[in-house]
Amino acid sequence: MEVLHMPSPFPGMDPYLEQPTFWSSFHSRLIVAIADAIEPQLSSEYYVEVETRTYQTMSVSVNERYLEVREMVTDEVITVI
Repeated sequence: MEVLHMPSPFPGMDPYLEQPTFWSSFHSRLIVAIADAIEPQLSSEYYVEVETRTYQTMSVSVNERYLEVREMVTDEVITVI
């Protein structure tokens, strides 16, 4: 019997990595790698921070890490990745 696979509705995404057991570790490593890659490219007035945000959806608390690029002197957030 031939097994037919439906094409992914989200091309470029890997459902294997989206599983909660794998995603947390992958995301943590990726976010640090991105921070390490972009920091040397910023001018000296900016720096990169790895941060964590928490939000709730449908009674489930979700924590995820993200990057903030901040201005050195004012500590103002310039962008969030």
